[in-house]
Amino acid sequence: MEIILSAIIMVFLLIMLDAFLPKMAPFFLLIFFFLLLAQLTFRMAVPLLQELPLAWDGPGARQIRLIAGSAFLFYLSASFRDMLGEIGYAPIGRLSHMAVQLLLVGVWLGEFRETAGVLTGLLP
Repeated sequence: MEIILSAIIMVFLLIMLDAFLPKMAPFFLLIFFFLLLAQLTFRMAVPLLQELPLAWDGPGARQIRLIAGSAFLFYLSASFRDMLGEIGYAPIGRLSHMAVQLLLVGVWLGEFRETAGVLTGLLP
């Protein structure tokens, strides 16, 4: 309910800003998008990602958590890139998407290192 109320208030603010400052409307739309996205993320997605490995306590629970988190971050980055491209800031969007991709590679390096160690241990 709190998220819906916040969204309604922001829509009214955006309508007022669009009437008085039409050139700044895309910038405020971007801010609104991230405020709403932050609320949804911290109230719904983060608790889900925290509880996901507890739902299944078998081998690979850590990898499931990493896959879910990586997919979520990649989706957010792609939506951010597309939104920036629509308002005319495509180079900044591509740069931020590349930064998230590098972050995800860095997160997965530990898993790759561990898997390489196991595979190397299997060799005669």
